[in-house]
Amino acid sequence: MSHENERVKRFPSAAAVFCLLMLVVSAVGAADDYARLVELTGELGRAEDAPTRLAVLDELESALEETPEMAPPGLLNRLLILVDGEYAPAVRREAVVLLGRLGDQAAAPRLLELLRDDDDFQVRRHAATALAGCARLGDEVEIAEIIFGPSPTDDYELRARAVETLADLDGTPFNTADFLMTHCFDDPFPAVREALVRGLVKLGLAGDYTGKLLDLYESEGDLDVRRATLVALGHADDPAALEILIEARDDPELRIAALEGLAALPPEADREEAAEAVSDLLDDSDGTALAPRVAATLSALGFNEDAAGILGEALLEEPPGDEVESLKLLRGLAGAAAVEPTVEFIEQARGTESPDLASLFAAAALLGDETVLSAADAETLAEADAALFALLGEARPPELHHAAGEAARTVSREYLERFRAEDWDRRQERRLRLLDEPASKEARRAVIDYLGAWKSDGFSAAVLEYLEDAEGPAAEAAVEILGLHGYTPAVPLLSELARSSRPGDLGLSTQALEALGRIATPEVGPVLSAVLADSATPPTRLTAAARAAASVKDPNLLYPLLELLESGPEAESRAAAAFALGRFADERALTTLARSLQSDPAPAVRREAFIAYCRCLPESPGEDVLWPLYGYLAANDPGEDAETWAAVEILFQRLGAERIETLLSHPEPQARRLTVLYLARRGDPADRENLESALADPNLLVNIAAAEALGSLGDPAAAPALKAAFDQTFDLYYPSSKDTSFSAGNVDKLRRAIEDAFHRLSVNPVEVEAGELNGPALDNDEPEVVEPERRWMEVVVDALRLRDAPSTATGAKIGMLYDGDVIEVLSTDANWAEVRTEDDTTGWACIELDEEVFLRDTAEPKPEEEPEEPEEDSRTEG
Repeated sequence: MSHENERVKRFPSAAAVFCLLMLVVSAVGAADDYARLVELTGELGRAEDAPTRLAVLDELESALEETPEMAPPGLLNRLLILVDGEYAPAVRREAVVLLGRLGDQAAAPRLLELLRDDDDFQVRRHAATALAGCARLGDEVEIAEIIFGPSPTDDYELRARAVETLADLDGTPFNTADFLMTHCFDDPFPAVREALVRGLVKLGLAGDYTGKLLDLYESEGDLDVRRATLVALGHADDPAALEILIEARDDPELRIAALEGLAALPPEADREEAAEAVSDLLDDSDGTALAPRVAATLSALGFNEDAAGILGEALLEEPPGDEVESLKLLRGLAGAAAVEPTVEFIEQARGTESPDLASLFAAAALLGDETVLSAADAETLAEADAALFALLGEARPPELHHAAGEAARTVSREYLERFRAEDWDRRQERRLRLLDEPASKEARRAVIDYLGAWKSDGFSAAVLEYLEDAEGPAAEAAVEILGLHGYTPAVPLLSELARSSRPGDLGLSTQALEALGRIATPEVGPVLSAVLADSATPPTRLTAAARAAASVKDPNLLYPLLELLESGPEAESRAAAAFALGRFADERALTTLARSLQSDPAPAVRREAFIAYCRCLPESPGEDVLWPLYGYLAANDPGEDAETWAAVEILFQRLGAERIETLLSHPEPQARRLTVLYLARRGDPADRENLESALADPNLLVNIAAAEALGSLGDPAAAPALKAAFDQTFDLYYPSSKDTSFSAGNVDKLRRAIEDAFHRLSVNPVEVEAGELNGPALDNDEPEVVEPERRWMEVVVDALRLRDAPSTATGAKIGMLYDGDVIEVLSTDANWAEVRTEDDTTGWACIELDEEVFLRDTAEPKPEEEPEEPEEDSRTEG
């Protein structure tokens, strides 16, 4: 492959990056990240002062650190504007750093100009570094000329950065290396000479300059340059270089660099001599402290067994060295052989008064490493398991108990997969006693998780036997373990415990219900039915029974769950009932679910009822069963709730693809808005025209959703429609084309959404000619369809203020509403309703706040019948 092709591979074109970006955005998680980047790009353009710009740039840098390929196309131009404008120096510097993060070759010409003659020396330094990610083939020649040419800079930091960039670019390897080697002798700055030597190593060509490097080492007076030269000499197959490295390892100031050089020796070098020289360092007084470094060097030279032995011995030496580093190296080198010294280290650490917690964490991580355990025999696994359980049985920090428990589960899983479970059943039975008096709650939790993962019939039988005599928290733990095992022989005893209504048994009976839900055999259904039907059942047990019913799915539980949803004493149990009904997916639940999602006072219950309602819908549901969903969405925005959107996905699957265009012309605004939001999340380019038509919808909330969707879709072909929608907002007759959603605030939101969409599309709206908007014809002809748009609510508190705006902070009081008043709802905004009172006063009232409900849906009030007046007597006095 040519160097040009290599460069193209490393620095893709803007078009290639854009195509890659579209692929990444198709993933939901990545789409969220991209949307945030687009939002930040817009904020950067709107920022009006240096602190705000710096804050946005800092957030952009953090977001791009892991995924620079996700940068919005418009970000490059925005950064170049900041670099070229009259902005604060700190803003320009940070913008140059971000240009390097983007890695777009289009920025290279401007970065070269900055490197050459910008007035700010920090900008020049950042430009030198940024070019490593942006430069084109041949730019290294201009960089070298700027830094080392006829008028070289005396900024040694700038020179060093430029050298690092030259080594990264590597357009013509030999010429670059020759250039670097030449300047190693004559550059006046030690920091630059050090960078030049390290550049040779980065290029992988230090071995080609062994003679010159030897000369440099002998003549160089700066310690850091000599250290860099030793590392470079390690890449040479030369006896003279090896001799210098061995000699330097005795010098405390050069030792680390010498070891780094010895670790880099090529295979053809005399590695045995090097290994022997490295091992001799352990005889020094500070040999224990050097053990990790010596072991790493020996491993690099191919002597892994020797390295593992040194690390194992170093763990137990006194005084201690860097145990954490030794354990990390041992974990990567020794495989199963690392278990024994680690177990000995844990035993030794437990015997000390204040063991180092960091090293115990590292030891637990090693013993829980599947790679280490994969080749271990049964005896070795048993040793690891015993050491970890020793930590669980002692008073330790909760985090260490958690780490030891996680590692112990990995050990047991490895054993179960490869050996006979019966061999360990007796061992696990003894560990049940740890549930009686655990070292801490966290230790008990770790033991439960560990024993719950040990699914062996023999051990499960032992847990069942233990449960018969256990009490209190130990009994609850045993019940949970049986549930985690899914042990069906435990159902009779668990059923007995689940039916218990004694006050002292509440925790145990609740845990038994949860365990029965995990086992989920047919025998469990009648138990749950009895608990749900008992009017004296505490709410905690009702909740556990409802959750268990979701797994059992016994048809006989349908009506007890419906009754619990209608009249459950607490929101948590009603929400659990709704959740279970959703898992039943039975159409018979729709009526009750509809009432709950519309009128239950608890938001959590309404949410679960909405999700369950979608799951219970039949295929191709009729319009009559969809209206409750629209009413719910009018007051509850799904936002980014994953479970709610999963339910919406089910809804649209049941509706079928052919219904989508019909929904876009639905008379209910919430139906149209929900469809637009769904299309946005689906991200299908074929939906662009439908989304464009939604820009002409009479409802502004639908328009806003459509603009956001077109921006996230990423198709620049939507720009004319967006421009037309933006221009229309300034039309004199624009308000008359909108429904009751019209307000100055919503118009501002629409304009902002369109502006952000242009940023996402990387389109300049000034250069776009507005297209034509043709919205769908709304189906408003049939009165029975339009009629449900009227909505009524009843005041359910003693008194409620009527305000002129939907806010307690800015809305002024214009009247009062009282308990029992029935008012017509004109529109909603979050938890506020725009209402019309009986005396024809229009204002805003709060529906709920902090889960306290002020208004509830009710039926339309019937007009009062006027009393009949008596007929006048037509007779006259004579």
